[in-house]
Amino acid sequence: VDLYTQLFLTPSVVEIKQPTRVDIYSLDSFGNPRVGRNIQLYIDGDSSTVSIVQPSPTNYLGQSFGYVSSTNPGIYTICAKDLTEGYEISIPDCEQVYVVPVPTPSMLAEPLYTGGLNNLLIWSMSGSNTYQYLVQAGLNQEFQNIEKESPFINNLTYEFRNLRDGIMYFYRVKAKNSYGGESNWSNIVFSVQDSSGPTVEIVSISGIGQN
Repeated sequence: VDLYTQLFLTPSVVEIKQPTRVDIYSLDSFGNPRVGRNIQLYIDGDSSTVSIVQPSPTNYLGQSFGYVSSTNPGIYTICAKDLTEGYEISIPDCEQVYVVPVPTPSMLAEPLYTGGLNNLLIWSMSGSNTYQYLVQAGLNQEFQNIEKESPFINNLTYEFRNLRDGIMYFYRVKAKNSYGGESNWSNIVFSVQDSSGPTVEIVSISGIGQN
């Protein structure tokens, strides 16, 4: 058992697919750095959704680092063992990382009718990472018929062009962080495209005398 090697996580709360950096400080009982130690990271528990980039051997300061990420939200316990001597030396200092979902964007409400054949969608986002957004326009709330779809964009607005007059469109958006983790779809908003004015007909009525 190695009681002196320490692990540190930066950060300890991450989104799905976002890696946390695991810094390793390998010391002996006198606090001196241990050089060239082969430290291996592992998850204490279910690791089926976890990816680990293993650290290189410790440097002259007894330091090294690796990365851990997961595709599923949850709490993961990161542990390590020293394999330098050809057998496992347990390192009791385990640390927990909290993996949270990518925040879901919130689509702003639409008017019942949108003039013309274009529609500008606006949404907000609460996350602290860098995100891209995918916007869809469908013909029903289930989005079984996707009429139009944006590419992934960096802005919090997107304008669909050349929509059809008199058609009710439903809209939603989702976010993707810079590591590839995606959010759930946002709330659904809808609006009817209205590009043609009303028709006015003059009706001639006869046989009513002076009135």
